[in-house]
Amino acid sequence: MGRKSLDKKRKERNTKTQKWAEDLLPKLQSLSLKDITMDELAKLIGKSKSTVYEYFKTKGEILQYVAEIRVANLEQYRVFSNSNEPDFQHQYQQLIDLICKGAQGISSHFLHELQMHYPDAWSVIRQYLDHLLEDIRKIYQLGIQNKVFHPVSVELLINLDEHFATNMITNESFLKDHQIPLETLVKDYLFLKFNGLNMKFQ
Repeated sequence: MGRKSLDKKRKERNTKTQKWAEDLLPKLQSLSLKDITMDELAKLIGKSKSTVYEYFKTKGEILQYVAEIRVANLEQYRVFSNSNEPDFQHQYQQLIDLICKGAQGISSHFLHELQMHYPDAWSVIRQYLDHLLEDIRKIYQLGIQNKVFHPVSVELLINLDEHFATNMITNESFLKDHQIPLETLVKDYLFLKFNGLNMKFQ
């Protein structure tokens, strides 16, 4: 007679598990996620491993859930207006604030670890970044059409943003060597981008 399957049905995740994820996120920023064990994650959560297994099958599921909760908290603040006479500066500033909020408390090490070792968790982050890039593309297009932004290639701008979002923010050695917090890097990049586009700055 073979072994019974350990793939039991998990409990539905709820506000309690959401709180676990929110509390766990800052504790993961400098850890080796590749090598972390379920025992260690349970200890960081402050629950027994058996309790954690009631909701999650693997550590990958936990990390994916952590990413999902962070993104879900940010999505409620994601704003884009399709007004015929939009205030582009205000819209862009909203996005800058949102992206900086998303970067707050997040390390490039954490993002790099997800990107390298946990593709399901990274895909949650990547999908969110893609949504932001869509919003930024609309702002570029409308800003140029309304002669608020310099008439430069939108595709070039988006490719630069995509490179920044997928390569620069996960470049742990660059930020460490230059002692730049991720949130500062994001804020500086977006500030320079906006001022370079703005027709008021010649």
